[in-house]
Amino acid sequence: MGSGGRAPQLRRDVNQTVTDIMRSNIQWIVFDLGGVVVKLNIDGALEALAQRSDTDRNLIKTFMGARDESNLSPDEKLQLGLLEIDQYAALLNQALRRKLTREEIVDLRMQVIQGEDEEVLEIIRALSVQRKVACFSNTHAIHWDHMQANYQSFRLWRRAIASHLIHAAKPDPKAFAIACRELGAGPAECLFIDDTLANAEAARAAGWHAIHFTGAVSLREELEEFGLVLRHDT
Repeated sequence: MGSGGRAPQLRRDVNQTVTDIMRSNIQWIVFDLGGVVVKLNIDGALEALAQRSDTDRNLIKTFMGARDESNLSPDEKLQLGLLEIDQYAALLNQALRRKLTREEIVDLRMQVIQGEDEEVLEIIRALSVQRKVACFSNTHAIHWDHMQANYQSFRLWRRAIASHLIHAAKPDPKAFAIACRELGAGPAECLFIDDTLANAEAARAAGWHAIHFTGAVSLREELEEFGLVLRHDT
């Protein structure tokens, strides 16, 4: 009976040891941008577009989500690098009551991104001295070019992966495979952080470790479960 009682505990100890070894093998901490590192104002930007173009916001939302014969919406095509900005602007103008210039559309799209979350930026800085840090974002050239030029996090990334440049987007398994190639790492060497649950689950299905981001405080706690302990004064 004594040995039988020890068996379940032994299995738990072995499983915990295997988990600890796997987690200690993490080489890359990979961050989503929008909703994690970058603050978003999607509703506000949509409202500004509706007002500027004198168009009902629901009509604009319908346009942005409408899929064609390729089963992709205009926004998805922009994120996959299948549409140039001029092409996207021309398509969007088809849905607007008052036509806008390319520059106006770019300006309105820029209102979506509202700078970096300072708490998350502190976490990235602290992690960057322990592991290699990278970003992996579903994005497009309008936002990407601005972020590269102006955001502090881009001085910390060892690699920066964008959907419109690799022509694949999360949660497509192909996107995670390409990201591994870009990082020069195996899936088990990567920890991915994303505020979209479907993307975190897709990362796990692809063999990555993953954290579903819900806030900076809980992120610190979850990172500790991977052996990544951060000083709270960083």
